[in-house]
Amino acid sequence: MSRTDELLRELETTTDGERSSSAGDRSRRARLAGRAKRVFSPRYFLLALALAVAGLFLASAFLPFVPGAGLLGVFVAAFGLGLLSARRHYLEAVVAGALAATLSVFTDYVMLAVLADAGATLAAVGIGAGALAALIGHYFGRDLRAGVTKDL
Repeated sequence: MSRTDELLRELETTTDGERSSSAGDRSRRARLAGRAKRVFSPRYFLLALALAVAGLFLASAFLPFVPGAGLLGVFVAAFGLGLLSARRHYLEAVVAGALAATLSVFTDYVMLAVLADAGATLAAVGIGAGALAALIGHYFGRDLRAGVTKDL
């Protein structure tokens, strides 16, 4: 049964503005919580965030004179997560990459953000670059996983 059919069935059971019982409300909340966890997993997000931050700082440490080396680290972290995960976790990877890159941009250019009042611009650059690096990395990791695991 599809999700649409489930939602229609739920609407049919609550006709004429009747409120369902507290047990029905709890089961509905449990189903919504289960759906929310399928869309966004907090555990996977924390893992993705930890790896993105680690990848960002390791890449910046090993390639200090390469501009954008931190984004390469975010890409590699998201690539590894996409390669190792059986399910799609694009949202978690993108949010983690955006957050890690934004924090990195602020720590690198804190004086510019404070004195030149360029905080919003720096945040936009960090969010966009980190999200894009994580999205592309996760996509390529998933693509490689599909190519490796698919029968010829």
